[in-house]
Amino acid sequence: LRTYLPIFKLYCESKNVSAALSVFRQMQSTPGVILDPENYVLLLATIAENGFLRNDSPPIEGAIDIGYKHSCGPELFDEIATEMSNEALEITSASARRLYNSLAIGFENKDDSTGHDSLISTLKEVHPLAPMPLTMQPAQRNELVASRVILDRSTGICPVTNAHQRLILLEPEQRKQLHDELLELSREQYANYTRDESKNSGERAAQELRKFADWLD
Repeated sequence: LRTYLPIFKLYCESKNVSAALSVFRQMQSTPGVILDPENYVLLLATIAENGFLRNDSPPIEGAIDIGYKHSCGPELFDEIATEMSNEALEITSASARRLYNSLAIGFENKDDSTGHDSLISTLKEVHPLAPMPLTMQPAQRNELVASRVILDRSTGICPVTNAHQRLILLEPEQRKQLHDELLELSREQYANYTRDESKNSGERAAQELRKFADWLD
């Protein structure tokens, strides 16, 4: 990763989207290279800022040749975001703001309500340290949605898009397995962090995790 990352970042900073996408694909296919969520966010932000997620954007040169099914537009975002979801469970608030601002830049002053397929954007850039904007109003038809929302706890329905969010329920045995594996992971990570390999070195971390699990129950 340390070999590829400086080159990848350079292409992103220089707005060479085609080259950045090619290097990223090479990173994905190289054994031993583990991609962080931030790497995916950097790629998506670069593509968005340069306007390649718009419905009327030109295709990214070479995208199809290196294995992507789509070369631009919302479909490309979905494709890369799906790949990211297989590697990470969440992104940081800083990454979320980065994506939000990149979408605001890429769609700035380019909405066209008369176009059949055009996305309408009301996004405005926010300060890098500001919280993500919270939206609760239903979106217009073809409106670009990238804000934070509060889901209805009883229905799981998004108040902005009316999309039904899926809740994954674990069976009792699955919950026990997850609980035990998290305890073991906490012991290992604590021992690695403190560089203490004694038998009881990770017990404190495990105890704190047990307290948290009891609080959740």
